[in-house]
Amino acid sequence: MQLRVLRDEIGPSAIGSPGSSSVSAPAPTTRIVGREEELARLRELLAERRLVTVAGLGGVGKSRLLAELATILGRGRVGGYLDLATLPERPGAELVEAVGRALGLSVPDADPVEALAAEIGTRATVLLADEAERCLADVAQVVEALLARCPGLRVVVTSRRPLGVAEEAVFALGPLPTPPPDVDPATAAAAPAVVLLRERIADRAPDLVHGDDAVPRLAALARRVDGVPLALQLLAAQAPGRSLDELDAHLDVPLALASDEGGLAPRHRTMQDTVAWSLDRLAARELRMLRRLAVFAGSFEPPVARAVAGSDLGSEADASAALHALVRDALVHVERSPSGLSFRLLRPVRDLARERLAEAGELDAATRRHRRWYAERWRGAQRSDALLQDVREHHPDYLLALAGAHEAGDREQIVDLTATIGYLWIFDNLLGPGVRWCTRALDSGLLSPLERARVLRMRGVLEANHDAERARVDLTEAIPVFAEYDDQVGLSGAHYALSLERSYSGDDEAALEHARLGVSAARHTHDERLADALANLAVVASVIDPVEAEAAAHEAWALVGRSGSVVALSGVATNLAWAQLAMGHGEVALELIGRAEARLAPAEPTDYLRFLRAWGLLVTGEPRPALADLARVIAAHEEAWEGRWMATCFVAAAIGLAAVAHPVAPELLAGAEANWARAGTSPAAWQEPLLAAAREHAAAIGPAPWGADTASGRALAALVLSAV
Repeated sequence: MQLRVLRDEIGPSAIGSPGSSSVSAPAPTTRIVGREEELARLRELLAERRLVTVAGLGGVGKSRLLAELATILGRGRVGGYLDLATLPERPGAELVEAVGRALGLSVPDADPVEALAAEIGTRATVLLADEAERCLADVAQVVEALLARCPGLRVVVTSRRPLGVAEEAVFALGPLPTPPPDVDPATAAAAPAVVLLRERIADRAPDLVHGDDAVPRLAALARRVDGVPLALQLLAAQAPGRSLDELDAHLDVPLALASDEGGLAPRHRTMQDTVAWSLDRLAARELRMLRRLAVFAGSFEPPVARAVAGSDLGSEADASAALHALVRDALVHVERSPSGLSFRLLRPVRDLARERLAEAGELDAATRRHRRWYAERWRGAQRSDALLQDVREHHPDYLLALAGAHEAGDREQIVDLTATIGYLWIFDNLLGPGVRWCTRALDSGLLSPLERARVLRMRGVLEANHDAERARVDLTEAIPVFAEYDDQVGLSGAHYALSLERSYSGDDEAALEHARLGVSAARHTHDERLADALANLAVVASVIDPVEAEAAAHEAWALVGRSGSVVALSGVATNLAWAQLAMGHGEVALELIGRAEARLAPAEPTDYLRFLRAWGLLVTGEPRPALADLARVIAAHEEAWEGRWMATCFVAAAIGLAAVAHPVAPELLAGAEANWARAGTSPAAWQEPLLAAAREHAAAIGPAPWGADTASGRALAALVLSAV
């Protein structure tokens, strides 16, 4: 419809019609990928506005989009096309002559702008002009003058920065979308950046991208260059005679990507040349700002950008102006999320800016400012919704700062950053990175006794579901230190984790004792900590004293309801749901999980919530949605496949597959039960009926193959993921 509106408004062009000597846009030789929405919006803008500037980073696909627009509008609507890269940077009258040639009009030497405007007159036509940044001021002046004199003229310009003309509509063109790391292969294969890379590689080395096995590798390659089309095209040019592993190694230095194949403009033969052109034209303050922003690993907001940039950029207003100028020039990419706007350097820009930062001798100072910001950001803070959201959104930069603190041997920063990121490791059950960084802090020899106890507690919490012996050793060492220093928060958390470890090991009496000690300590802290401890007591007491469990559950729910914290609600709800399952109340457990998920929205539910929901669904006779949850949890936690938690996930998956009579159920059930026993875990009373039914269903399907009971966690994970 928008195209029809545009054609009706503009009508056939009397300029550049068939048979005239106007210049046509280059005809595309390949199909455009992933730009359908952008083309539709561009046509809408052109129907509404007379000047549209497609602005974006060099190599992002502006010229290709312009050529596609020309094809869609058709030769009868486009009056002419002008490649401004062929002109000198200060073209003067030569620019007006070039516009005239593009439109098939002659321009006399005397007063060329007025003469060209008179030639165009009131006729309706569209002028397409590519690469306006090469002579931006001259283009802006000529376009503004022609638009003022020619009411039927519309102009679409591509440029790395806007023209700055009144009534200009700026259409920001970003890179092609890349798939997140955790999506399924079909979704990844459909991501525009992956489609483009696959098609371009297939042009040169079709066997390299044949079949679905190539999709995860292609998606990873596309992410490494942030979906920048030119980088994808240059990478594909390296494909002949190479494997995907070798292409991946090529991206260790993406600026070195180059191609001498036909069809590429000289300015697009290397990523380095493409990006350097923009950097070389920045004002001094903007270049200093950009160089220093290269220390970020991910996205950032203006306050941290100003802090990392340093005080020598001038006032806060000066630094903000420099940042926004870089956004205008498409060297800083804008990202929009539910929490607001943030900024990021795309990989090619970041790499070149970081090279320039090192050459300027500013890398160490900028890195120290970056590390100090993240270390001090949440110093001494308790877990909160805001803290977890911030660490989750900026996890790469927190980890970068933590690595830098270890390299610098900065004890205070190691403690601050480990404590801050640790809240996320525990909440999201990020076993691998959490245990590795806790161990590195403990092995550093820099921590005080209390600091060491806090990190031991953190590692013990992470390991409670996976490595029972180390968790028990860590927590047992930490508890007397917390008592000596009267750290009731640490003491409560350590008893909480030790009660879980004892419960998983089948020592219910010891688990209940530690849970009660955890509640006693938590009563000297704050409501959220007490709610956590009470919810844990409800879980542990449910198998020994249901009355105590119910009382603890009611008190925990009342406390967390007053807190208003989504994070606290989620943590308490998971424990209370587990307690309800233990007491045989599957529907109540699902209701609690549903409430927690509603409060967490739009954020995704945690994997532990999915795990509990799966058990609730199995209890209530809904195996298929339970299997979907379990498959997602198992796929996301490869580092935990050999631990206790995953052993329980495999048993749940075996119960679900047996319920739907899947052929692999006998093999999976035999392996999962044996794996569970090796992990030192035995079924709870409420799980026994589910297992008994699963054994009956599996026996009806057929015997388990020989050796099924020796399967590793990795083998069981593969079995589940292939079946669901």
